[in-house]
Amino acid sequence: MNTVAIDTLKTVQKLQAKGFTAEQAEGIVDALTESELVTKTDLRDSETRLKNWGLWLALGQIGVFTTILALMFQTYA
Repeated sequence: MNTVAIDTLKTVQKLQAKGFTAEQAEGIVDALTESELVTKTDLRDSETRLKNWGLWLALGQIGVFTTILALMFQTYA
């Protein structure tokens, strides 16, 4: 995941201007800076990987189904 840089002092000041106490604002900023934030790029990469897995799973299911049909017809022939 990517790191997102924020100006912590400015963010605390903005939160205080919106009515948060200094302690609340600092707590929020601490939580944000200690967290791993997900970016749009991270989400797009994950979506691409999931789509690829879905394709491979579908192909695998087709292969299993085809094998079962082949075995069934071989048994009855």
